[in-house]
Amino acid sequence: MRTSDNCRRSERSGLFALQVFSHRFSRWFVLPWLAMALAGNAVLAVYLPFYRWLLAGQVLCYALALVGALLERRGKRIRLFYLPYYFLYIHTAAFVAIVQSLTGKKVSTWRPTARATANP
Repeated sequence: MRTSDNCRRSERSGLFALQVFSHRFSRWFVLPWLAMALAGNAVLAVYLPFYRWLLAGQVLCYALALVGALLERRGKRIRLFYLPYYFLYIHTAAFVAIVQSLTGKKVSTWRPTARATANP
């Protein structure tokens, strides 16, 4: 069976719509899930070495993101630091926007400004 047949079948069954909805919805809440993972790893790291490694990796990623934020302020982008920073920045912005929207704070949209046309 071809992949396109699988896609058509999943679209008809509603599975595709569920996948799209859950993917879009879950992206908005990455930040709280990261916070819960950090808290869970911190608790479990006391008892199990595996979670110590996970906690160390998570803290390392946050440290890289912090350095990436500091470098971004100075106009420098080093991929090792910029990618973790960008990941956290985007997910923080998405979560803040959802919270503001749910609390009734006005969310504005960007509108392009009119550009003056150049006369030759």
